[in-house]
Amino acid sequence: MPWVVGVGLAYGLDGHVDGVLSGNTIMVRNAANVSQPVRLFGVAAPVAGTLFSVSRDRLASQILGNSVYVHTMGFDLDGMTVAKVFYGADYLNQSQIFEGMAWYNADHGLAPDLAEAEMAAQEAGRGVWADPDLVSQWAYAP
Repeated sequence: MPWVVGVGLAYGLDGHVDGVLSGNTIMVRNAANVSQPVRLFGVAAPVAGTLFSVSRDRLASQILGNSVYVHTMGFDLDGMTVAKVFYGADYLNQSQIFEGMAWYNADHGLAPDLAEAEMAAQEAGRGVWADPDLVSQWAYAP
């Protein structure tokens, strides 16, 4: 269920993070006191195993219990909000990828800043890129 009526329009809202479900999905309570899932635009996080926990826990340590700014980019096939999420000056989508906690998912749309963050993480061998036997990102859901 969208926060604001208006399909296809980008908009932003402040909200309070009251849950982190994965390395790319958070629960945000809006001004109407409704908590809704928000998926990070362009971010594909691990869905199982140790990397899942590490990715989720890193994101939670940054924002759980704090206010974030949600800039909606659209909705996924299940109707979940897909957004760019900011905690202060920190662009969480980019930082999750830069730290190797997730991959860049171009299926959401082209984002050169996210692609560059992924290249930096890969070159530095951070997070998901630290394991030379890493399973292809397509083994993980966006």
